[in-house]
Amino acid sequence: MLKRKSIDIGFFLSLVLFPVLLWAFHDTYLGEIFVSFLPWWMGAYVVLMGVFMFLGRGRGLVATCLVVVMAFAGVVSRGVGVEEDRGVGLNGEGSDDLFGDRGLKVLFGNVYYKNSRLNEFEGKFREIDPGVAMFVEFEGLQMDGLSAAVKDFEDSSYAEIGELKGIYANHLFSKYKVVGVEFGGGGAPVVKYEVEGGGLVYSFFVAHTYSPHLPSFYHARNEQLEAIGEFVADCEERCILVGDFNVSPWSTHFKKLEKRLKYNFDLVNDDNGIVEPTWSPDWFPFATVPLDYLFVSKDLEVGQFDLINVPGSDHKAFSFVVAGFEN
Repeated sequence: MLKRKSIDIGFFLSLVLFPVLLWAFHDTYLGEIFVSFLPWWMGAYVVLMGVFMFLGRGRGLVATCLVVVMAFAGVVSRGVGVEEDRGVGLNGEGSDDLFGDRGLKVLFGNVYYKNSRLNEFEGKFREIDPGVAMFVEFEGLQMDGLSAAVKDFEDSSYAEIGELKGIYANHLFSKYKVVGVEFGGGGAPVVKYEVEGGGLVYSFFVAHTYSPHLPSFYHARNEQLEAIGEFVADCEERCILVGDFNVSPWSTHFKKLEKRLKYNFDLVNDDNGIVEPTWSPDWFPFATVPLDYLFVSKDLEVGQFDLINVPGSDHKAFSFVVAGFEN
């Protein structure tokens, strides 16, 4: 009996200590790694507890499993389940009629700087037929892989602009006139491209932060996220911010960025609290995590949002339409 009580007390304390420890360490390098994969840790824990229960290792585990399952369900609701190709306006309003012939098709993706398979994506690129295409980690092999599409597409009507060379190469291809290019200030890893359509100028902010694979990069990425917020937040009309932010939606640092942008921007790929994963590690492809995001200013309607698989890349690309854009 004493052993039974000690086991139950131990599990009760673990339920109390777990959220306390998680809160204490969530804003650290190791804490964020854990939080980024929290749904998968929770899932593994539920399976383990189920095995123990099946083997009859203690009735006290029932309460533990119940709490963990509830926590798992709540966290997963933030991470999976976006319906692809919704074909609706921002926040579920509007319809395809908003776009008609005036909508601007946009493509964005992290194509991976060592990608040697991008030629397999050329057919999909032509099918999407974007008016503006933006890529990060795009240079060398990637240019060769899409050379026919980006140079000969629509009678070579794309204007190519490339900045931030190397692994953080940042490119925009546009069928429309590019009237300005500006680098983010204060260390913000973002390029602002100004594209003119119908006499109006649209600002495309393309971001790519450091991958937080080491503590030093984790702290540098946090500073970059803050700098991106400062650089972009004051843009009020015809503004699109898209990129690989290398941060999960559960991170406090992403929440800070959302808070900084919330007055002028909406997060498009957050569908009522659900964010579709866009990245999976090579060493465990099932552990997918949202790392890429699309923000637009509140005056814009965005629809036909779709996630696109890019051969050779560990990230999914975004395809979407901005309503009201005219050539």
